[in-house]
Amino acid sequence: MTAEAAASNTEPSVDPGYRWRVLGVLMLGTVMSALDSSIVNVSLPNIMASFGASVDEIEWVVTGYMLAFSTFMPLTAWLRDRLGYRLLYIAALGVFTIGSLLCGIAPNLGTLVVARVIQAIGGGAITPTEWR
Repeated sequence: MTAEAAASNTEPSVDPGYRWRVLGVLMLGTVMSALDSSIVNVSLPNIMASFGASVDEIEWVVTGYMLAFSTFMPLTAWLRDRLGYRLLYIAALGVFTIGSLLCGIAPNLGTLVVARVIQAIGGGAITPTEWR
């Protein structure tokens, strides 16, 4: 084996700080996704008051998120095989962030429910994509 072949088989040196930053981003995305599934329960009374919604209407904020989250999670393996871990995680984090932004600017309850579903699609792909 030549020196060039031996050098090409070795893993390139990576700054240890880089690995910690990557780990931090992965952990932050997963924590935000998991936290978001339950934290909205605390603010439901405020959301009901802001939108003038009844309990029957406001339950879709939580139900829509959980349905989309649990539906999209199994599809992640199929997408991961086609896109790869890194691209899928970045896309899922982007969709989750856009969904969060849309939730923050939602003018009515229907828009909030749709934004929560978008957020759940990203969140449902973040959790299984993080661990490899």
